[in-house]
Amino acid sequence: MKQIKNITSILLFLFLATSCGTPLEVSEAKKAVDQYIELLNDQNYEEVLNVSSGDFSTDALKASSIDKMKVLHDKLGKTITYNLSDSLTSEEFAQTTNIQLTYKVKHKNVNTEETIIITKELAKCKVYKHVITNQW
Repeated sequence: MKQIKNITSILLFLFLATSCGTPLEVSEAKKAVDQYIELLNDQNYEEVLNVSSGDFSTDALKASSIDKMKVLHDKLGKTITYNLSDSLTSEEFAQTTNIQLTYKVKHKNVNTEETIIITKELAKCKVYKHVITNQW
């Protein structure tokens, strides 16, 4: 019985240690944003969902999200340039790091300021939130 408790304790420790992974760095978050914007520009919406945090488990959720991205792409146009204007790192819970990056973005049709929040899920950077706040 004592051996089972020891094995259980060791397994729990290993699970917790491996699930935390390494903390999210700003450089990783920037690379995730670069990939995300490139996928949006290429209109590769299925892959955008793969690099995004969220529940896209049903076809209806996927279709709805893709439709919104298409409408947004039509209104804004392709991203021409984007420049980082601000970054903020916040830690939530035990070692969960979110990095908020704010960009001044020049699209084909309009200029915007966009905030993208990156988080780490299962050791992968994911886009948690993308907010287009205003024009500049």
